[in-house]
Amino acid sequence: MMTIEPGAVGQGGTYCGNTVSVAACNTTLKVMEEQPIFETINQCGTHLMVGLHEILGHHGIPHAITGVPAMLGVLIGTNTPIRDFRASAVVDDALSRKINDGLRANGVFPDPEYAEPWFLCAALSDSDVNETLNVFEHVVASVK
Repeated sequence: MMTIEPGAVGQGGTYCGNTVSVAACNTTLKVMEEQPIFETINQCGTHLMVGLHEILGHHGIPHAITGVPAMLGVLIGTNTPIRDFRASAVVDDALSRKINDGLRANGVFPDPEYAEPWFLCAALSDSDVNETLNVFEHVVASVK
C-alpha cells in the first residue's frame, strides 16, 4: 500500500474499506464454494439459449444466439455465426426492437438496448426460464 500516493499510483473506490461490502463478498464466496452456483446458472442458461433458438427457428426468423449460458446474446437478422463486431451490422434493428419492447411489456426485462447481453444469476429457476420462453414465444408470434 506504500506505493499508493498522490502522483504515483492512484486508488479509489466507493466501497474500499467498507466492512459491509467485505462481509457481503466473503459470504458470496462462501456460497459459491458450498452450493452448485455455476452449474445452476449454466443449466438454466443452456435451457434458455436452446429455447430461444428453437422459438426463433420455428418462426423462420434468422438469428444467432451468442455467448455462454451465463451471458448470452440474441441477434435477430442473421443465421451466420457472429465472430466480430462488424458482423453484427446485419442485425434487424426494427424486429429486434419490437421483440425487446414486447418482452418488457410482458414482464421480461432484457436490457433496453437489445444488443446488450442477457446476464443470468443463480436465483433464476427452471420455472423462470420456462416463463421467459413462453413470453418470448408469445411476443415473437405477435410481432412476426
